[in-house]
Amino acid sequence: MYIGSMRKSFKDSLKVLEADIQHANTLASDFPRDYDGASLQMRISYSPAAHLFLFLVQWTDCHLAGALGLLRILIYKVEFRVFSLCARVYVDGTTTMSTHERKASIREFYAVIYPSLLQLPKGVTDTEDRMQKAVCLERYKRRDDDENWHCTDIEIEREEECGICMEMNSKIVLPNCNHAMCFKCYREWRTRSQSCPFCRDSLKRVNSGDLWVYTDTRDVVDMATVTRDNLRRLFLRRQILSKYPQIKDLFGPDPFALLKIGVVVLLQLCTAISLNNAGWLKILAIAYFFGSFLNHNLFLAIHELSHNLAFSTPVYNRWLGIFANLPIGVPMSVTFQKYHLEHHRFQGVDGIDMDIPSQTEAHLVTNVIAKSIWVLLQLFFYAFRPLFLKPKPPGLWEFINFSIQIALDVAMVYFRGWKSLAYLILSTFVGGGMHPMAGHFISEHYVFNPKQETYSYYGPLNLLTWSVGYHNEHHDFPRIPGNKLHKVKEIASEYYDGLDSYKSWSQIIYMYVMDHTVGPFSRMKRKAKNSE
Repeated sequence: MYIGSMRKSFKDSLKVLEADIQHANTLASDFPRDYDGASLQMRISYSPAAHLFLFLVQWTDCHLAGALGLLRILIYKVEFRVFSLCARVYVDGTTTMSTHERKASIREFYAVIYPSLLQLPKGVTDTEDRMQKAVCLERYKRRDDDENWHCTDIEIEREEECGICMEMNSKIVLPNCNHAMCFKCYREWRTRSQSCPFCRDSLKRVNSGDLWVYTDTRDVVDMATVTRDNLRRLFLRRQILSKYPQIKDLFGPDPFALLKIGVVVLLQLCTAISLNNAGWLKILAIAYFFGSFLNHNLFLAIHELSHNLAFSTPVYNRWLGIFANLPIGVPMSVTFQKYHLEHHRFQGVDGIDMDIPSQTEAHLVTNVIAKSIWVLLQLFFYAFRPLFLKPKPPGLWEFINFSIQIALDVAMVYFRGWKSLAYLILSTFVGGGMHPMAGHFISEHYVFNPKQETYSYYGPLNLLTWSVGYHNEHHDFPRIPGNKLHKVKEIASEYYDGLDSYKSWSQIIYMYVMDHTVGPFSRMKRKAKNSE
Protein backbone atom coordinates (compact mmCIF):
# COMPACT_ATOMS: atom_id res chain seq x y z
CA MET A 1 0.00 0.00 0.00
CA TYR A 2 2.62 2.49 1.06
CA ILE A 3 5.20 1.84 -1.68
CA GLY A 4 2.63 1.76 -4.42
CA SER A 5 1.05 5.05 -3.41
CA MET A 6 4.37 6.81 -3.11
CA ARG A 7 5.36 6.06 -6.74
CA LYS A 8 2.65 8.35 -8.13
CA SER A 9 2.84 12.07 -8.85
CA PHE A 10 2.44 14.54 -6.01
CA LYS A 11 -1.27 15.14 -6.60
CA ASP A 12 -2.09 11.49 -7.20
CA SER A 13 -0.15 10.32 -4.16
CA LEU A 14 -1.87 13.00 -2.08
CA LYS A 15 -5.28 11.67 -3.21
CA VAL A 16 -4.26 8.14 -2.26
CA LEU A 17 -3.09 9.38 1.14
CA GLU A 18 -6.39 11.21 1.73
CA ALA A 19 -8.34 8.08 0.79
CA ASP A 20 -6.29 5.94 3.18
CA ILE A 21 -6.76 8.49 5.97
CA GLN A 22 -10.52 8.46 5.37
CA HIS A 23 -10.52 4.66 5.55
CA ALA A 24 -8.47 4.81 8.76
CA ASN A 25 -10.95 7.30 10.25
CA THR A 26 -13.81 4.92 9.44
CA LEU A 27 -12.02 2.06 11.17
CA ALA A 28 -11.15 4.21 14.19
CA SER A 29 -14.72 5.48 14.61
CA ASP A 30 -15.92 1.87 15.04
CA PHE A 31 -13.77 1.51 18.16
CA PRO A 32 -14.52 4.42 20.55
CA ARG A 33 -12.38 4.74 23.63
CA ASP A 34 -13.99 3.04 26.60
CA TYR A 35 -13.59 5.79 29.18
CA ASP A 36 -15.42 8.58 27.40
CA GLY A 37 -16.80 7.26 24.11
CA ALA A 38 -14.42 9.37 22.06
CA SER A 39 -12.59 8.12 18.99
CA LEU A 40 -9.36 9.07 17.28
CA GLN A 41 -9.52 10.79 13.91
CA MET A 42 -6.88 12.02 11.46
CA ARG A 43 -6.44 14.61 8.76
CA ILE A 44 -3.63 16.08 6.69
CA SER A 45 -1.86 19.05 8.27
CA TYR A 46 0.52 21.44 6.51
CA SER A 47 3.34 23.25 8.28
CA PRO A 48 3.37 27.08 8.25
CA ALA A 49 6.21 27.03 5.73
CA ALA A 50 4.49 24.59 3.37
CA HIS A 51 3.10 27.25 1.02
CA LEU A 52 6.63 28.58 0.50
CA PHE A 53 8.37 25.28 -0.23
CA LEU A 54 5.79 22.82 -1.58
CA PHE A 55 6.41 23.94 -5.14
CA LEU A 56 9.98 22.65 -4.80
CA VAL A 57 8.80 19.07 -4.28
CA GLN A 58 6.01 18.93 -6.86
CA TRP A 59 8.25 16.80 -9.08
CA THR A 60 8.03 13.83 -6.73
CA ASP A 61 5.42 12.17 -4.53
CA CYS A 62 4.20 13.50 -1.19
CA HIS A 63 6.63 11.26 0.73
CA LEU A 64 9.46 13.77 0.30
CA ALA A 65 7.26 16.60 1.58
CA GLY A 66 6.43 14.46 4.59
CA ALA A 67 10.07 13.66 5.26
CA LEU A 68 10.92 17.37 5.19
CA GLY A 69 8.17 18.16 7.70
CA LEU A 70 5.99 20.11 5.26
CA LEU A 71 3.21 17.55 5.41
CA ARG A 72 2.07 15.68 8.54
CA ILE A 73 -0.85 13.60 9.78
CA LEU A 74 -2.74 15.36 12.59
CA ILE A 75 -4.26 12.89 15.08
CA TYR A 76 -6.96 14.25 17.36
CA LYS A 77 -9.78 13.00 19.58
CA VAL A 78 -13.43 13.44 18.63
CA GLU A 79 -16.20 13.35 21.24
CA PHE A 80 -19.70 12.53 20.01
CA ARG A 81 -22.33 14.74 21.60
CA VAL A 82 -25.36 12.67 22.56
CA PHE A 83 -28.33 13.33 24.82
CA SER A 84 -27.63 12.35 28.40
CA LEU A 85 -29.10 12.87 31.87
CA CYS A 86 -25.65 13.10 33.42
CA ALA A 87 -24.01 16.27 34.58
CA ARG A 88 -22.54 16.68 31.11
CA VAL A 89 -25.54 17.22 28.79
CA TYR A 90 -25.33 17.43 24.99
CA VAL A 91 -28.50 17.63 22.91
CA ASP A 92 -27.43 18.63 19.40
CA GLY A 93 -25.93 15.33 18.21
CA THR A 94 -22.84 17.05 16.79
CA THR A 95 -19.16 16.41 17.47
CA THR A 96 -16.39 18.43 19.03
CA MET A 97 -12.63 18.14 18.51
CA SER A 98 -10.44 17.76 21.58
CA THR A 99 -7.40 19.89 22.20
CA HIS A 100 -5.38 16.69 22.82
CA GLU A 101 -3.62 16.08 19.53
CA ARG A 102 -0.32 15.01 18.05
CA LYS A 103 1.27 14.87 14.62
CA ALA A 104 2.62 11.78 12.89
CA SER A 105 4.71 11.43 9.77
CA ILE A 106 3.48 9.70 6.62
CA ARG A 107 5.93 6.89 7.31
CA GLU A 108 4.50 6.41 10.83
CA PHE A 109 0.97 6.40 9.40
CA TYR A 110 1.68 3.63 6.89
CA ALA A 111 4.09 1.66 9.06
CA VAL A 112 2.24 1.71 12.40
CA ILE A 113 -1.10 3.51 12.58
CA TYR A 114 -2.87 2.25 9.46
CA PRO A 115 -1.80 -1.41 9.82
CA SER A 116 -2.84 -1.34 13.49
CA LEU A 117 -6.31 -0.07 12.60
CA LEU A 118 -6.63 -2.76 9.92
CA GLN A 119 -5.90 -5.37 12.60
CA LEU A 120 -8.64 -4.14 14.95
CA PRO A 121 -11.55 -5.95 13.25
CA LYS A 122 -9.68 -9.23 13.72
CA GLY A 123 -10.63 -9.05 17.37
CA VAL A 124 -7.69 -9.08 19.75
CA THR A 125 -9.71 -9.09 22.96
CA ASP A 126 -8.72 -8.01 26.44
CA THR A 127 -8.86 -11.65 27.52
CA GLU A 128 -6.39 -12.66 24.81
CA ASP A 129 -4.14 -9.76 25.78
CA ARG A 130 -4.12 -10.86 29.41
CA MET A 131 -3.37 -14.44 28.36
CA GLN A 132 -0.41 -13.26 26.27
CA LYS A 133 0.97 -11.27 29.21
CA ALA A 134 0.57 -14.27 31.52
CA VAL A 135 2.43 -16.52 29.07
CA CYS A 136 5.22 -13.93 28.80
CA LEU A 137 5.61 -13.63 32.57
CA GLU A 138 5.52 -17.41 33.01
CA ARG A 139 8.19 -17.80 30.32
CA TYR A 140 10.51 -15.36 32.08
CA LYS A 141 9.84 -17.01 35.46
CA ARG A 142 10.51 -20.49 34.05
CA ARG A 143 13.76 -19.31 32.45
CA ASP A 144 14.94 -17.83 35.74
CA ASP A 145 14.06 -21.07 37.53
CA ASP A 146 15.90 -23.14 34.91
CA GLU A 147 19.01 -21.02 35.30
CA ASN A 148 19.11 -21.31 39.10
CA TRP A 149 17.47 -24.66 39.95
CA HIS A 150 20.77 -26.50 40.36
CA CYS A 151 22.36 -23.87 42.66
CA THR A 152 21.62 -23.75 46.35
CA ASP A 153 21.66 -20.44 48.20
CA ILE A 154 24.98 -21.38 49.82
CA GLU A 155 26.56 -22.22 46.45
CA ILE A 156 25.39 -18.95 44.93
CA GLU A 157 26.76 -17.00 47.90
CA ARG A 158 30.11 -18.79 47.66
CA GLU A 159 30.31 -17.98 43.96
CA GLU A 160 29.76 -14.28 44.66
CA GLU A 161 32.24 -13.95 47.54
CA CYS A 162 35.91 -13.06 47.14
CA GLY A 163 38.20 -16.10 47.39
CA ILE A 164 40.73 -14.21 49.57
CA CYS A 165 38.79 -12.05 52.04
CA MET A 166 35.57 -14.15 51.80
CA GLU A 167 33.46 -10.98 51.58
CA MET A 168 30.55 -10.39 49.19
CA ASN A 169 32.23 -7.77 47.00
CA SER A 170 32.16 -7.29 43.25
CA LYS A 171 35.24 -8.79 41.65
CA ILE A 172 37.69 -8.39 38.80
CA VAL A 173 38.74 -11.30 36.59
CA LEU A 174 42.37 -12.03 35.67
CA PRO A 175 42.70 -12.48 31.89
CA ASN A 176 45.06 -15.49 31.75
CA CYS A 177 43.80 -17.85 34.44
CA ASN A 178 40.27 -16.39 34.89
CA HIS A 179 40.56 -16.37 38.68
CA ALA A 180 38.57 -13.62 40.38
CA MET A 181 39.03 -11.49 43.48
CA CYS A 182 37.66 -8.23 44.81
CA PHE A 183 39.20 -4.84 44.00
CA LYS A 184 40.63 -4.37 47.49
CA CYS A 185 42.41 -7.72 47.52
CA TYR A 186 43.73 -7.22 44.00
CA ARG A 187 45.29 -3.86 44.94
CA GLU A 188 46.89 -5.27 48.10
CA TRP A 189 48.12 -8.47 46.45
CA ARG A 190 49.60 -6.67 43.44
CA THR A 191 51.78 -4.51 45.72
CA ARG A 192 53.30 -7.66 47.31
CA SER A 193 53.41 -10.24 44.52
CA GLN A 194 53.64 -10.60 40.74
CA SER A 195 51.71 -13.89 40.55
CA CYS A 196 48.11 -15.05 40.89
CA PRO A 197 47.32 -15.98 44.53
CA PHE A 198 45.42 -19.09 43.40
CA CYS A 199 47.54 -20.67 40.65
CA ARG A 200 50.79 -18.61 40.81
CA ASP A 201 50.41 -17.64 37.16
CA SER A 202 52.57 -14.60 36.36
CA LEU A 203 50.94 -11.16 36.51
CA LYS A 204 53.92 -9.24 35.14
CA ARG A 205 52.38 -8.79 31.70
CA VAL A 206 48.85 -8.16 32.95
CA ASN A 207 47.80 -4.55 32.40
CA SER A 208 44.91 -2.94 34.19
CA GLY A 209 43.19 -2.68 30.82
CA ASP A 210 43.03 -6.49 30.63
CA LEU A 211 40.80 -6.66 33.69
CA TRP A 212 37.03 -6.71 33.36
CA VAL A 213 34.56 -6.16 36.15
CA TYR A 214 32.76 -9.34 37.16
CA THR A 215 29.37 -8.35 38.53
CA ASP A 216 27.52 -11.66 38.87
CA THR A 217 26.78 -14.91 37.04
CA ARG A 218 24.82 -13.00 34.43
CA ASP A 219 27.71 -10.87 33.26
CA VAL A 220 27.33 -12.64 29.91
CA VAL A 221 23.66 -12.57 28.97
CA ASP A 222 21.35 -13.11 26.04
CA MET A 223 18.93 -10.54 24.68
CA ALA A 224 16.08 -11.91 26.79
CA THR A 225 17.99 -10.84 29.89
CA VAL A 226 18.46 -7.37 28.43
CA THR A 227 14.71 -7.30 27.93
CA ARG A 228 14.21 -8.27 31.57
CA ASP A 229 16.58 -5.48 32.63
CA ASN A 230 14.46 -3.03 30.68
CA LEU A 231 11.31 -4.46 32.24
CA ARG A 232 12.75 -4.03 35.74
CA ARG A 233 13.54 -0.40 34.93
CA LEU A 234 10.01 0.00 33.58
CA PHE A 235 8.53 -1.45 36.78
CA LEU A 236 10.68 0.94 38.85
CA ARG A 237 9.35 3.87 36.83
CA ARG A 238 5.81 2.66 37.34
CA GLN A 239 6.45 2.31 41.05
CA ILE A 240 7.74 5.89 41.23
CA LEU A 241 4.87 7.20 39.11
CA SER A 242 2.25 5.33 41.13
CA LYS A 243 3.66 6.80 44.34
CA TYR A 244 4.22 10.28 42.88
CA PRO A 245 1.78 10.78 39.98
CA GLN A 246 2.68 14.48 39.86
CA ILE A 247 5.90 13.49 38.07
CA LYS A 248 3.77 12.91 34.97
CA ASP A 249 3.17 16.66 34.85
CA LEU A 250 6.89 17.12 34.15
CA PHE A 251 6.70 15.19 30.88
CA GLY A 252 6.81 17.11 27.63
CA PRO A 253 8.91 19.61 25.69
CA ASP A 254 10.85 22.52 27.13
CA PRO A 255 9.09 25.65 25.77
CA PHE A 256 12.27 27.72 26.07
CA ALA A 257 14.57 25.28 24.25
CA LEU A 258 14.38 27.14 20.93
CA LEU A 259 15.22 30.46 22.58
CA LYS A 260 18.14 29.03 24.57
CA ILE A 261 19.62 27.27 21.56
CA GLY A 262 19.17 30.30 19.32
CA VAL A 263 21.00 32.61 21.73
CA VAL A 264 23.97 30.24 22.10
CA VAL A 265 24.23 29.61 18.34
CA LEU A 266 24.20 33.31 17.48
CA LEU A 267 26.66 34.17 20.27
CA GLN A 268 29.13 31.51 19.14
CA LEU A 269 28.89 32.41 15.45
CA CYS A 270 29.38 36.10 16.22
CA THR A 271 32.42 35.25 18.34
CA ALA A 272 33.90 33.20 15.48
CA ILE A 273 33.33 36.04 13.01
CA SER A 274 35.04 38.54 15.32
CA LEU A 275 38.18 36.37 15.63
CA ASN A 276 38.99 36.23 11.91
CA ASN A 277 42.17 38.32 12.38
CA ALA A 278 43.14 37.21 15.90
CA GLY A 279 46.37 35.41 16.76
CA TRP A 280 46.36 31.64 17.19
CA LEU A 281 47.20 31.80 20.89
CA LYS A 282 44.27 34.14 21.49
CA ILE A 283 41.97 31.90 19.46
CA LEU A 284 43.03 28.83 21.46
CA ALA A 285 42.58 30.63 24.79
CA ILE A 286 39.11 31.94 23.91
CA ALA A 287 38.14 28.54 22.50
CA TYR A 288 39.08 26.78 25.76
CA PHE A 289 37.78 29.28 28.31
CA PHE A 290 34.68 30.51 26.44
CA GLY A 291 33.78 28.78 23.19
CA SER A 292 34.13 25.29 24.65
CA PHE A 293 31.34 26.00 27.13
CA LEU A 294 29.06 27.20 24.33
CA ASN A 295 29.73 24.30 21.98
CA HIS A 296 29.43 21.71 24.74
CA ASN A 297 26.14 23.33 25.67
CA LEU A 298 24.99 22.85 22.07
CA PHE A 299 26.21 19.24 22.04
CA LEU A 300 24.03 18.53 25.06
CA ALA A 301 21.19 20.49 23.48
CA ILE A 302 21.40 18.00 20.60
CA HIS A 303 21.23 15.23 23.22
CA GLU A 304 18.06 16.87 24.52
CA LEU A 305 16.62 17.11 21.01
CA SER A 306 17.34 13.43 20.34
CA HIS A 307 14.60 12.77 22.91
CA ASN A 308 12.25 15.25 21.18
CA LEU A 309 12.24 17.59 24.16
CA ALA A 310 11.92 20.90 22.30
CA PHE A 311 8.82 20.16 20.19
CA SER A 312 6.14 17.49 20.24
CA THR A 313 6.70 16.90 16.52
CA PRO A 314 9.93 14.90 15.97
CA VAL A 315 10.79 16.52 12.64
CA TYR A 316 10.95 19.97 14.23
CA ASN A 317 13.43 18.64 16.78
CA ARG A 318 15.57 17.33 13.92
CA TRP A 319 15.60 20.70 12.20
CA LEU A 320 16.49 22.44 15.46
CA GLY A 321 19.23 19.86 16.04
CA ILE A 322 20.73 20.66 12.64
CA PHE A 323 20.58 24.36 13.57
CA ALA A 324 22.25 23.70 16.94
CA ASN A 325 24.92 21.70 15.09
CA LEU A 326 26.11 24.74 13.09
CA PRO A 327 28.73 26.17 15.52
CA ILE A 328 30.07 22.69 16.28
CA GLY A 329 31.64 22.65 12.83
CA VAL A 330 31.22 18.90 12.19
CA PRO A 331 27.88 17.32 11.16
CA MET A 332 26.76 14.95 13.94
CA SER A 333 23.24 15.80 15.09
CA VAL A 334 21.23 13.23 13.12
CA THR A 335 23.77 10.42 13.49
CA PHE A 336 24.04 11.02 17.24
CA GLN A 337 20.30 10.48 17.67
CA LYS A 338 20.43 7.08 15.94
CA TYR A 339 23.10 5.73 18.25
CA HIS A 340 21.99 7.46 21.44
CA LEU A 341 18.51 5.92 21.50
CA GLU A 342 20.14 2.48 21.31
CA HIS A 343 22.26 3.45 24.32
CA HIS A 344 19.05 3.91 26.33
CA ARG A 345 17.43 0.71 25.12
CA PHE A 346 20.50 -1.56 25.21
CA GLN A 347 22.69 0.08 27.83
CA GLY A 348 26.00 -1.72 28.21
CA VAL A 349 25.36 -4.34 25.53
CA ASP A 350 28.58 -5.00 23.64
CA GLY A 351 28.25 -4.33 19.92
CA ILE A 352 25.03 -2.32 20.28
CA ASP A 353 25.69 0.40 22.84
CA MET A 354 28.41 2.49 21.18
CA ASP A 355 29.06 4.25 24.49
CA ILE A 356 31.04 1.16 25.52
CA PRO A 357 34.79 1.48 24.72
CA SER A 358 36.22 -1.03 22.29
CA GLN A 359 38.53 -3.89 23.24
CA THR A 360 41.40 -2.03 21.56
CA GLU A 361 40.86 1.01 23.79
CA ALA A 362 40.72 -1.18 26.89
CA HIS A 363 44.00 -2.93 26.02
CA LEU A 364 45.95 0.17 24.99
CA VAL A 365 44.77 2.73 27.53
CA THR A 366 46.35 1.27 30.67
CA ASN A 367 48.50 3.93 32.34
CA VAL A 368 48.42 7.59 33.34
CA ILE A 369 49.93 8.87 30.09
CA ALA A 370 47.67 6.75 27.87
CA LYS A 371 44.58 7.70 29.86
CA SER A 372 45.51 11.39 29.68
CA ILE A 373 45.77 11.16 25.90
CA TRP A 374 42.51 9.20 25.79
CA VAL A 375 40.72 11.91 27.78
CA LEU A 376 42.16 14.63 25.53
CA LEU A 377 40.90 12.79 22.44
CA GLN A 378 37.79 11.15 23.85
CA LEU A 379 35.51 13.14 21.53
CA PHE A 380 37.35 11.56 18.59
CA PHE A 381 36.74 8.12 20.10
CA TYR A 382 33.05 8.91 20.56
CA ALA A 383 32.82 10.10 16.96
CA PHE A 384 34.76 7.32 15.22
CA ARG A 385 33.94 4.32 17.43
CA PRO A 386 30.48 3.77 15.84
CA LEU A 387 31.90 4.16 12.33
CA PHE A 388 34.29 1.24 12.90
CA LEU A 389 32.26 -1.01 15.22
CA LYS A 390 28.69 -0.53 14.00
CA PRO A 391 28.39 1.66 10.90
CA LYS A 392 24.86 2.61 9.88
CA PRO A 393 23.91 3.51 6.30
CA PRO A 394 23.31 7.27 5.97
CA GLY A 395 19.83 8.46 5.10
CA LEU A 396 18.11 11.58 3.87
CA TRP A 397 18.47 13.42 7.17
CA GLU A 398 22.20 12.72 7.36
CA PHE A 399 22.53 14.18 3.87
CA ILE A 400 20.61 17.30 4.92
CA ASN A 401 22.69 17.64 8.10
CA PHE A 402 25.93 17.21 6.15
CA SER A 403 24.94 19.62 3.36
CA ILE A 404 23.85 22.44 5.67
CA GLN A 405 26.89 22.06 7.92
CA ILE A 406 29.39 22.03 5.04
CA ALA A 407 27.63 25.02 3.48
CA LEU A 408 28.09 27.02 6.69
CA ASP A 409 31.73 25.94 7.04
CA VAL A 410 32.51 26.93 3.44
CA ALA A 411 30.72 30.26 3.87
CA MET A 412 32.63 30.93 7.10
CA VAL A 413 35.97 30.30 5.36
CA TYR A 414 35.00 32.25 2.24
CA PHE A 415 33.74 35.38 4.00
CA ARG A 416 35.78 35.43 7.25
CA GLY A 417 38.73 33.12 6.74
CA TRP A 418 40.10 29.87 8.15
CA LYS A 419 40.64 31.22 11.66
CA SER A 420 36.91 31.67 12.26
CA LEU A 421 36.21 28.05 11.32
CA ALA A 422 39.23 26.87 13.31
CA TYR A 423 37.84 28.61 16.40
CA LEU A 424 34.54 26.71 16.08
CA ILE A 425 36.21 23.31 15.65
CA LEU A 426 38.72 24.00 18.44
CA SER A 427 35.86 24.98 20.75
CA THR A 428 34.25 21.62 20.06
CA PHE A 429 37.24 19.37 20.64
CA VAL A 430 38.99 21.15 23.52
CA GLY A 431 35.61 21.25 25.26
CA GLY A 432 35.30 17.48 24.84
CA GLY A 433 38.76 16.65 26.18
CA MET A 434 40.61 17.67 29.33
CA HIS A 435 37.88 20.12 30.25
CA PRO A 436 35.47 20.34 33.22
CA MET A 437 32.43 20.12 30.94
CA ALA A 438 33.69 16.84 29.47
CA GLY A 439 33.71 15.18 32.88
CA HIS A 440 30.15 13.99 32.31
CA PHE A 441 31.37 11.53 29.65
CA ILE A 442 33.20 9.66 32.43
CA SER A 443 30.92 10.32 35.38
CA GLU A 444 27.74 8.96 33.79
CA HIS A 445 28.54 5.25 33.43
CA TYR A 446 32.19 4.56 34.27
CA VAL A 447 32.21 2.33 37.33
CA PHE A 448 33.97 3.62 40.43
CA ASN A 449 31.62 1.66 42.69
CA PRO A 450 31.10 -1.80 41.13
CA LYS A 451 27.61 -2.06 42.61
CA GLN A 452 26.31 0.91 40.61
CA GLU A 453 26.16 1.38 36.84
CA THR A 454 24.84 4.93 36.39
CA TYR A 455 25.83 8.00 38.40
CA SER A 456 24.42 11.50 38.78
CA TYR A 457 26.27 14.78 39.19
CA TYR A 458 24.72 17.50 41.36
CA GLY A 459 27.11 20.39 40.76
CA PRO A 460 26.81 23.93 39.36
CA LEU A 461 27.72 23.00 35.77
CA ASN A 462 24.24 21.51 35.37
CA LEU A 463 23.13 25.09 34.68
CA LEU A 464 25.20 25.10 31.47
CA THR A 465 24.65 21.49 30.39
CA TRP A 466 20.88 21.07 30.25
CA SER A 467 21.10 19.26 33.63
CA VAL A 468 22.70 16.21 32.02
CA GLY A 469 24.27 15.57 35.43
CA TYR A 470 20.91 14.26 36.67
CA HIS A 471 21.70 11.08 34.79
CA ASN A 472 19.92 8.47 36.88
CA GLU A 473 16.84 10.64 36.72
CA HIS A 474 17.27 11.03 32.96
CA HIS A 475 17.54 7.28 32.34
CA ASP A 476 14.47 6.68 34.48
CA PHE A 477 12.42 9.38 32.74
CA PRO A 478 13.94 10.32 29.35
CA ARG A 479 10.77 12.21 28.38
CA ILE A 480 11.35 14.84 31.08
CA PRO A 481 13.40 17.84 29.84
CA GLY A 482 16.61 18.79 31.59
CA ASN A 483 15.19 21.93 33.18
CA LYS A 484 12.76 19.76 35.21
CA LEU A 485 14.94 16.78 36.15
CA HIS A 486 15.88 18.35 39.49
CA LYS A 487 12.20 18.19 40.43
CA VAL A 488 12.24 14.40 40.00
CA LYS A 489 14.96 14.14 42.63
CA GLU A 490 13.11 16.54 44.91
CA ILE A 491 9.82 14.64 44.62
CA ALA A 492 11.16 11.05 44.72
CA SER A 493 14.25 11.73 46.81
CA GLU A 494 14.26 8.33 48.55
CA TYR A 495 14.94 6.62 45.20
CA TYR A 496 18.06 8.71 44.50
CA ASP A 497 19.56 9.90 47.79
CA GLY A 498 21.04 6.47 48.54
CA LEU A 499 22.93 6.29 45.24
CA ASP A 500 26.53 7.39 44.79
CA SER A 501 26.80 10.77 43.07
CA TYR A 502 29.38 13.43 42.26
CA LYS A 503 29.88 17.12 42.98
CA SER A 504 32.81 17.82 40.64
CA TRP A 505 33.45 16.70 37.07
CA SER A 506 37.06 17.91 37.26
CA GLN A 507 37.64 15.59 40.22
CA ILE A 508 36.19 12.68 38.23
CA ILE A 509 38.66 13.29 35.40
CA TYR A 510 41.54 13.37 37.91
CA MET A 511 40.37 10.16 39.60
CA TYR A 512 39.96 8.43 36.24
CA VAL A 513 43.47 9.32 35.07
CA MET A 514 45.34 8.64 38.32
CA ASP A 515 43.62 5.47 39.57
CA HIS A 516 45.35 2.48 37.92
CA THR A 517 42.34 0.23 38.60
CA VAL A 518 40.06 2.44 36.49
CA GLY A 519 40.12 2.87 32.72
CA PRO A 520 38.06 2.31 29.56
CA PHE A 521 37.42 -1.23 30.83
CA SER A 522 35.55 0.14 33.88
CA ARG A 523 32.09 -0.34 32.45
CA MET A 524 29.26 -2.71 33.21
CA LYS A 525 29.37 -4.79 30.05
CA ARG A 526 26.73 -7.16 28.75
CA LYS A 527 27.38 -9.44 25.80
CA ALA A 528 24.61 -10.87 23.67
CA LYS A 529 25.12 -14.59 23.08
CA ASN A 530 23.32 -14.47 19.76
CA SER A 531 25.80 -11.88 18.51
CA GLU A 532 28.82 -14.11 18.96
